[in-house]
Amino acid sequence: MIELVDGPGYLKDLDDLRIWLCQWKARRMAAVEQKRLAEVAARAADGEEVEAVKKEMAAQSKLSPLYELWLYMDRDGSGEASFAEWRWALRKARHPAGLDPDKGPALELFMCLDIQVDGNIVQGEFFCLNILSAYFQLERVSRVRKFLEDRFGTLRAAFKYMDSDKSGSLTTQEWMDFMLGPQGYPDQEDIQVCFIFIDKDFSGQLTSKEFDFLGNFDGREFVADVRDLRDHLVEKYENLEDAYVAFEQRLAPPDMGGIEVSKLSEKKRKKREGRGLSGQDFVNACRLCGFKGRFDARLHFNFLDAPHVGHITRNEFLQLGKLGAVEALHASSERMRKAIATLKTFVFKEAILEAPEEEQEDERWKWAAVHKALRDATHDDLDLMMD
Repeated sequence: MIELVDGPGYLKDLDDLRIWLCQWKARRMAAVEQKRLAEVAARAADGEEVEAVKKEMAAQSKLSPLYELWLYMDRDGSGEASFAEWRWALRKARHPAGLDPDKGPALELFMCLDIQVDGNIVQGEFFCLNILSAYFQLERVSRVRKFLEDRFGTLRAAFKYMDSDKSGSLTTQEWMDFMLGPQGYPDQEDIQVCFIFIDKDFSGQLTSKEFDFLGNFDGREFVADVRDLRDHLVEKYENLEDAYVAFEQRLAPPDMGGIEVSKLSEKKRKKREGRGLSGQDFVNACRLCGFKGRFDARLHFNFLDAPHVGHITRNEFLQLGKLGAVEALHASSERMRKAIATLKTFVFKEAILEAPEEEQEDERWKWAAVHKALRDATHDDLDLMMD
């Protein structure tokens, strides 16, 4: 299938997948809730059953759409997925790359997440999609900041202009209307991501202080601060797995009056196990373990919550240990693109191949001919058979 791609996809392709998955989940959730409520209404059930349905839907909304796609991929519970399973999952979710008869788009995405380059994606690799998307979202935030600075000179001047009613804050709708309307900003996702990221108090409104922060925001400094958080947690709890349990269980580090995670009783652990972390849970836990970064802990939470569900689980939290994923992807992608380009140059320009007698619609016959030549040349190679 090498003829179908030029190499792995890019960060934007992965973030586009994140956007699509969020929309896919929203559509599914709306359809399920509508069906469930219609069934309840048909039975003339009481208000308690209606509330139970809404409560269940609210709980479901906290699940990352990435996790739901992983369940499609890992149907056999093996903890890894082949390209065939990846493409099947995309097709099941009706993602365009899964429905495309050309396997290229799905393969480019698969190559991004097959970090070990062994033909399979394990769970840890798959959830790197979260951190890779998070990095690209920082680029979106920076683009919005630059746009506003170019238009208004400073972020303070931009806020003053937008806050036409002098309320001291901007709602989500006011922000979207202003950026998409009079300012004509070209990418709606950029401005949505920017709003969510800098809304430090999760209020759904932006204040002048939050705008001032945007004006001073530096993505590299922020990522360095996230690394400091990771290092602090490893120092306090020995590893990120235990740090997550401590955050979920609201445990201070042992050197700050808490107990070791390993000594937590099973009864106490089960009380909060599996609940995950809200934004406020995360902020409180950062305070409890004594972390004092240069950036507000709410921003660290927003960074880890790449799908914007307002909740993170173990999978998202452990991405703190994958902060080098972007550099690794860039390095491996560059090598793979060069290797594929070299191979294609050989196939199309240098390989001496016998053309079919009948005229072909495209040059895919060349790949089949190269494959046959390689197969014939290695058919009786005992060393390859032993490998």
